[in-house]
Amino acid sequence: MLGLLLLGATSARAQAPSNAPRPPPAEAAALPLAPLYAAAHDSLMRGVAQVYAQAEARAGYFAASHGSFGGLHRRVRTYARASGPLVKREVVKHKFGVELQKVSYYDATGRQVLAERYEGRQLTRLELWEYPSPRTQPSPPAAKWLLVRGDYLRHQFMSTPTHFTTHYYHNLRPSGEGL
Repeated sequence: MLGLLLLGATSARAQAPSNAPRPPPAEAAALPLAPLYAAAHDSLMRGVAQVYAQAEARAGYFAASHGSFGGLHRRVRTYARASGPLVKREVVKHKFGVELQKVSYYDATGRQVLAERYEGRQLTRLELWEYPSPRTQPSPPAAKWLLVRGDYLRHQFMSTPTHFTTHYYHNLRPSGEGL
């Protein structure tokens, strides 16, 4: 009987509300996630800057074309200096009063390494693929990055030859700020 009383007293003590102030759940979750998102975002932007620099160094000449009916779209392709492979492809379309722009970058072997999508000249989607350096045979990318609307970031990397490990990061918006 004494054991039941002691057990009841400890469980009642464990359920009693504490008077210590607690941070709201959203703020508590934001504290450890913000540095992780910032670090992942910085890593992605370093990779993007590297792709831009390599494309700029390889660019030699370009070819452009326009739509035949009122110029609703425009295509620009940038090639390497000595009639080499495609370096950059850009397509601009005007739909429903909004300018949509898709830009793709390719490495020296012709693999797509970066894809960007803009709506109204604002970046809405960015994908980066990191491949193993030597291309001896067709291989999947060693890592994939995806940034959507500037707030959501996914990083996948090949942890084993047949398995991708995925990490998700998001940047919490200040309270009261809508989409």
